[in-house]
Amino acid sequence: MFVPDTFVEKHFGSDNSLSIFFAAIIGISLCFLTEMAIPLLRVLIRKGRSMGAEKASLIGGKGASLPKMAIVSSMLKPKAVTAFVGFILAITIIDGYIFCFLF
Repeated sequence: MFVPDTFVEKHFGSDNSLSIFFAAIIGISLCFLTEMAIPLLRVLIRKGRSMGAEKASLIGGKGASLPKMAIVSSMLKPKAVTAFVGFILAITIIDGYIFCFLF
């Protein structure tokens, strides 16, 4: 990949307390295919990204990706879409911190 190791370690490493939050936001904004997510996350782990940040990216990308938000927004009101994305984001961040704490 074209992302320097030092950038990944500084912003998404285990010593940065906001890495899981940033990983969840990035994961939600990306649309991960299952075939693409695992190799991509594996490379980022080798570059120094924490396991909690990786789990947050994976859950956020699968739970509330942009195509899913488009489908949900076509069926629900804006407040419900905001609640849906907020719930996915909160669960993703909490789960990432728990996973990072345990492992």
